[in-house]
Amino acid sequence: MRVIRMNLRLRLSLCKGGKCSHKINCMDERRKTVLTMLEYHAWATAKAIESVEPLSHEELTRDMQTSHSSVFGTLAHIYGADWIWLKRLSEGGSPAFRDVPAASELTELRTVWADVQARLISFAGGLDDGDWSRVVEYRLMSGNTAVPTPMYETLLHVVNHGTYHRGQIVTMLRQMGAEPIPSDFIRYLWAIAR
Repeated sequence: MRVIRMNLRLRLSLCKGGKCSHKINCMDERRKTVLTMLEYHAWATAKAIESVEPLSHEELTRDMQTSHSSVFGTLAHIYGADWIWLKRLSEGGSPAFRDVPAASELTELRTVWADVQARLISFAGGLDDGDWSRVVEYRLMSGNTAVPTPMYETLLHVVNHGTYHRGQIVTMLRQMGAEPIPSDFIRYLWAIAR
C-alpha cells in the first residue's frame, strides 16, 4: 500500500501550477475519476437495495453475526457514513452517527440515501481545481484527530467504504439463500455504456 501511495504521490507531484509534465491533465483526470466513482457508488447502492427488497422484515433485520448485525443494519451504517462524510466535507466539523437522520424502513432509507448521494456528487462536482488537493481535517468518532487527507482521497474512501460493506451484504444474502444483483464497477461501466 505504501508503494502504491508513494507512486501516486510521485505522479501527482509531477503536476505543478496546473502544468503536467507527463502529458496528462491530472486535475481533469482526478475530477473525472472521483466523480465516476461517486456515481458508481450511488448506482451500486441502488443495486444493493434492489437486491434486498424481496427479503422479509425478519430477514432484513436478522442478526447475521457481522459487524453491523443485519442486512438493514449494514445498509444503515453505509448510509450514515455517507451522511457523515457529506457533512464533514461540505460543512466541516465532526458529526457522529447519533446525528444521522434515522431511516427505519427500507423505502425511507432508499429516499434519504439517494438524496445524500446526489448531494455528495453535487458537492464534488462543484469543487474548484485547488479544492481537490485541499487537506481535510476532522476528528474520528473516538475523538482522536484523523490523519489529514487530501479531498480527492477522502472522497475515494467514501466509495471504498461502501464497496466493502456491500460485499458483506452480498455474503449475508447468500447465507440466506438469496441471489444478490451484481454491482461490480465493471457492471456499472457496462450499464452506462448502453
